[in-house]
Amino acid sequence: MDTSNLVEDWGSSRKSRVATSQVSFRLPNFILAQIDALCEIYPHKNRTDIVTDLLVLSLMDLESRLPLNPESLKGNEFQDPQGIRGLFRKRSNEIFKELEGRRYFEPIFNLSISLHPVP
Repeated sequence: MDTSNLVEDWGSSRKSRVATSQVSFRLPNFILAQIDALCEIYPHKNRTDIVTDLLVLSLMDLESRLPLNPESLKGNEFQDPQGIRGLFRKRSNEIFKELEGRRYFEPIFNLSISLHPVP
């Protein structure tokens, strides 16, 4: 999903997602002003919806750019044969499973698939 899809999604009248965990962050006023402006433009979206969508897009983009080579982790105590991307995916799945507790768990990343891009 890119930002054009995000704007299309926000333009629809789909229901908001329900948050399963509450987390508090302090944001700079210039970011809060932009989020609130988006909430005014898309009144059926609340701050949580906007921030969640923006974070999902940002994390997807970041994950796709993380290095695949194991050498990128030299000196890091958390060595992973699949590099930083593999470590990020594995730890994300482990932490998500802990957060979900006994509820049904579907991994964020399917680690059985190759982490290397297909040429």
